[in-house]
This record gives sequence, structure tokens and C-alpha cells, in this order.
Amino acid sequence: MAGLAFLHRVRRFFENLRTSRKLVDDPRIDRYLSPAERTLFTGMPVPDQHHALKVLSVLERAGHQEMALARAALLHDIGKTRAGIRLWHRVLVVLLQSFAPGILMWLAGDGRPGWRYPWFALVHHAARGAALLEGTGSDPETIFLVREHQTPLAQVNAQPEAKALLVALQAADGTN
Repeated sequence: MAGLAFLHRVRRFFENLRTSRKLVDDPRIDRYLSPAERTLFTGMPVPDQHHALKVLSVLERAGHQEMALARAALLHDIGKTRAGIRLWHRVLVVLLQSFAPGILMWLAGDGRPGWRYPWFALVHHAARGAALLEGTGSDPETIFLVREHQTPLAQVNAQPEAKALLVALQAADGTN
């Protein structure tokens, strides 16, 4: 299974190279996001914006119309922003997650500023994103979905309706 996830990430890497310069202009951004959330979205690297829109498209094609789920699709990776993350960090994280997770956790450190911070941000981007959303006054359901989007479902304590949305978000994110 780790091999398939790795190959998926390799494919996404090359897609990101292709879309890295195409500016995002999509009416769904204004439809779903508040002005403060939109500011967070537009602060993400362009490939991350494209990824978020792909996740949203998968959810829409599956018939999902929940506002919190749409916002979470667009904002689930905002915790990766403003952390000094470079392309090589992202590449190494994929490799380390698959082949040496202990080294990745060591690199992530404890969140102090310094050379390890990009690793910390990548590993803990879900919690960082949730904290950013709390600062914008986002709704609790969106914050929950962003905070838990990387958490294995068996470890999530939530109502069945919230878990169902989380399953949908994780599946859509996993395919993109």
C-alpha cells in the first residue's frame, strides 16, 4: 500500500510542476469562502490552490453540497503556508513518510523556529491550518474537518455526520 501512495505522490509532483504557474481564477472561491478565508486561500502556493480545487471538484461530482465540506476542501492544506517549505522538503517528506517515518518525526522537531520548521509545518499542517481558521472566525465544522483531515478515522472522536464528511474529504484528498 505504501508503494501505491508513493506512486500517487510522484504523479502529483509532476502535475504540480505543470500547474505551478497557472494562476487560479475560480468563482467557487468567492462562493464558499469568507474574505478572511479567501485571503488564506490566495496565500497558498498556486499548486496547492489547484490541488484544493481538484479536491472540491471530486466532492461536488460525488453530490456533496455541504458548505463546511466545501470550505474544508479549499482550505485543508493552508497549514503548509508561510513556513519556508520548498519543493525538496515536500519530495523528502513523501519519501520519509513511506520509508523512514522515524527520521521524519525527528526532522519535524518541536516547532521552534529554525531549519527544522518546514518539516514541522508539513507534519503538523492540519493543526496549523485549524489554528489559522480559528483566527479568521471560521465555523467549527470547517475547523474540525481541516484539523482531522490527516487523522486515521479510527482515532477521530466525532458525531457520525461529522465523520461522514471527514471520510468524504479524506477520500477526495487521497485521490488528488
